[in-house]
Amino acid sequence: MKKKENDCGHRIASRTIKEFIQYKIGKALLERMQERDISIADVKSCLQTGEVIEDYPDDYPHPSCLIFGRTEDDKILHIVVG
Repeated sequence: MKKKENDCGHRIASRTIKEFIQYKIGKALLERMQERDISIADVKSCLQTGEVIEDYPDDYPHPSCLIFGRTEDDKILHIVVG
């Protein structure tokens, strides 16, 4: 995995969508998405076009990262993937 500098100067891992193709959305998350008017299509679009802006390799119980992306309607989303 190649490293790159983000705007803050932190070293982050540059990842591709291939690492996030399989995902599981729990009931609580689906409820929260509904409250915020975020669809599964919005999440997919963000993951496909987004960029890892923070990497959290020491997160418990699994490493995670923060993705900045946009929906098909150009709405900004931040998604934590772990």
